[in-house]
Amino acid sequence: MPKHLGTLFGVTLAVIFVAAMVIRPEMAFAGAERGLKIWWYVVFPALLPFFIGSYLLVGLGVVAFLGVLMRPLMRPLFGIPGQGAFVVAMGFNSGYPVGAVLAAELRKKNQITPTEATRLTAFSNTSDPLFMGGAVAVGMLNQPLLVGTIMSAHYLGAFFMGILMKLFYRRGQDETPEPKGNGPNLLREAWEALLETRRQDGRSLGALLGDSVRRSVDTLLLIGGFIILFSVLVDMAKTFGILAFFAALLSPLGLSPQLAEGIFAGFLEISVGAQLTAHAPEPLLTRTMVASAIIAWSGLSVIAQVAAVTRDTGIQIGVYTLARLIHAFLAAGFTYLLWPPDLTALPTLGSFTAPPSPPHPPFLAALASGSLRFAAGLALLGVGSIVFLLSSLWRGNREREVS
Repeated sequence: MPKHLGTLFGVTLAVIFVAAMVIRPEMAFAGAERGLKIWWYVVFPALLPFFIGSYLLVGLGVVAFLGVLMRPLMRPLFGIPGQGAFVVAMGFNSGYPVGAVLAAELRKKNQITPTEATRLTAFSNTSDPLFMGGAVAVGMLNQPLLVGTIMSAHYLGAFFMGILMKLFYRRGQDETPEPKGNGPNLLREAWEALLETRRQDGRSLGALLGDSVRRSVDTLLLIGGFIILFSVLVDMAKTFGILAFFAALLSPLGLSPQLAEGIFAGFLEISVGAQLTAHAPEPLLTRTMVASAIIAWSGLSVIAQVAAVTRDTGIQIGVYTLARLIHAFLAAGFTYLLWPPDLTALPTLGSFTAPPSPPHPPFLAALASGSLRFAAGLALLGVGSIVFLLSSLWRGNREREVS
């Protein structure tokens, strides 16, 4: 019976959705057009370099090489193999849903277990710094001084989320066995891991490049579909008064209708929710804490994208969703703790008017920005690997001197 109820519920929602589009086709068109523009001008060029480059590095064995070198950090802190460091670096630099896509890729290559992939996805799939700093802090809140606060709160929340996942999610279970190497052995082991990965992959460089481009575009098309769908859903919620209904439900909590609408919109989609929240009449601290929570939650749109790109990998989407909720509270809490004491609040808005949408960046500029951020993440990961290699060499020398 519960199974049939679920089917009935899904069918009912689908019928309502289609009927709403038939009743108000202009609403559906406007929402779809906005979602398409966001995907084409922002998401597609920004994420394409990350996907192509990441698929190439995984297939070439570079991620396995770096994973061995980063093992001394990732295993003790987060309970995942060193390969997870690559996913964390790319996810933190690029934004949703790159962390989930790369964690799923490592799982498909059997480089990590389902438990490790779930842990990794829970904290590596984060918002990107350009959205938090440029869009939210500067563009929506009109407070450049909050760039560091919002970003620090978000990444600190993700860091602690990773530690919590190690401590409380299947601790010590289903983990990849890793040998303990140090000194020169660590570098040799990393090289052997690269060669073994290339041997198992077996594709030529041309075939690997072609597959990487094709898979990247396929993944971005899937992401684009979800962005357009949820853009229509948000417009539908506005048009048919659903946002106002939830605002009335939350009014006993003392929230303004604008902030309540922002919270519900953020439950569905991150950018609209953050924009509505930023222009509510509440104090600046309250708005920023709610915006930080919405950014960390990411919206059902991103969660649906993660569910789609991680299917058949063993990654638990329920655990991931709970992690997003915990991260939202952590980000809001860190925003409060890191709040600049001398920051003056913005003047209270007498009446709410939605701000005009910022112009979309040129396609090539967004593509260049994504490429630079990919290179920066890879360079940061390379520096970290060198540091851990040198420290391992130093420990090996010390052990030989003692013996």
